[in-house]
Amino acid sequence: YNDIFIENQRTIMMKNYCVSKCMCFLLAFCLLFVFIVPASFSAGKFTIQPSIELQSRMDSNFYKHATISESVNTNIINPGIVLKYSTGKSLVSLDYDVKLKWEDGDSDDDHNLGLSFQTQTTDLLQFSVNNRLMKTRDPASADAETNNVEEQYRYYTNTFSPQLKYQLSEKFNLKLKYSNKITDYIDDADGEGEDALENR
Repeated sequence: YNDIFIENQRTIMMKNYCVSKCMCFLLAFCLLFVFIVPASFSAGKFTIQPSIELQSRMDSNFYKHATISESVNTNIINPGIVLKYSTGKSLVSLDYDVKLKWEDGDSDDDHNLGLSFQTQTTDLLQFSVNNRLMKTRDPASADAETNNVEEQYRYYTNTFSPQLKYQLSEKFNLKLKYSNKITDYIDDADGEGEDALENR
């Protein structure tokens, strides 16, 4: 019975994950249709903002041992890009960055992709939609003694969040927001992290 219940829960979560993905792609299609296809595209402003961050450090006692110290060199490359298209009342943005990390003998990579849309439907009402997909590791799953990234479980998170904001006055506004967050561990083996679904 427990196995059937767990399997049903996983099926429900996967369905919700697919729904969230479909909503994301549907949003992207609508934005392309509304903003790029019409001839009014030339009236908007399109910007590209690339970025890159480089880090290098040396830890003389990386594993925090009281008696035996071991030095570890860490190198990080973090490239990214932000694409924005705006008109008088609307803004569409797409951002992506990847964090590549090398520690003596180990490597790791984190990915972060975001899509957002915002429009001022009326003078008082603003509508926005955000979707963010991340691929990373769970630091809590690592051995505290070794801190080995290979022991940290990989997982995805996808957060879909629409919002309405109504301007009541110059100082006060009313917000209505919904958030759907899905956490999906890549390895479904027992003890390799727990999938989760959160609605707010």
